[in-house]
Amino acid sequence: MERTVELRRPAGRMRGMLHLPDRRSFRPPWPGVVLYHGFTGGRAEARFLFVGFSRLLARHGVASARFDFMGSGESDGEFQDMTLSGEIADARSVLDWFRGVRGVDRGRVFLLGLSMGGSVAGYVAGERGAEVRGLVLWAPAGEMVERIRERGEALKAAAAPAGPSPDLSDFNGLRIGQGFVPDVLGLRILERSAAYPGPVLVVFGTADPTVPPTVARRYAELYGGRARLVPIQGAGHVFESAPWREELYRHSLEFIRQGGKS
Repeated sequence: MERTVELRRPAGRMRGMLHLPDRRSFRPPWPGVVLYHGFTGGRAEARFLFVGFSRLLARHGVASARFDFMGSGESDGEFQDMTLSGEIADARSVLDWFRGVRGVDRGRVFLLGLSMGGSVAGYVAGERGAEVRGLVLWAPAGEMVERIRERGEALKAAAAPAGPSPDLSDFNGLRIGQGFVPDVLGLRILERSAAYPGPVLVVFGTADPTVPPTVARRYAELYGGRARLVPIQGAGHVFESAPWREELYRHSLEFIRQGGKS
């Protein structure tokens, strides 16, 4: 069963989807997963990446929820007002709400994040500790200040020598607000993420052009023996082929169904 849901926030409403297993096939309480989308993404994610995984989870007896952050997708607000701190606050609220959904086992809730959503998921897991059964990171972005710096350097290198300076606030047609960068500068994503005491799965593409594969390895070092690192050979940032997606799904589903055990 899947249905649209809304969550009231101070600045408006977040809109999302709740996926629940068939009660005739899977007796509750069920384990559950909260999915956090990436920068400029949405609750469906690129090529419906989150839709496919939520439906796969439900077919295997796992509940899930995926929301558009405020200012993204169909949630209220404007993208240019979005900040990383704001998304972290949204993520906390979604976790609190999901743990209260009828049929969901509060002791078996996982967080899953893609790209900047991985930064958000790690940060929230570090705050909430034992409330999170396991952490799944898909191509996690790590310290966003580093990603901003890398993008700025790439745009400047690509600009014509005598041409105008690149507009760093224009991200593929979406305007980044003036508050985004100062907010990011005040956060220490990996430092807060390191406090999470549970099991972690990190999956990344070895040919990711958006987030260097070294970032995934930093997460693995951060969590030590509690983390499992899975490189998918040749895959890009959002796992853009059927075999890559199938491998991503397989490792992630196995981790969740086994309660975080690799």
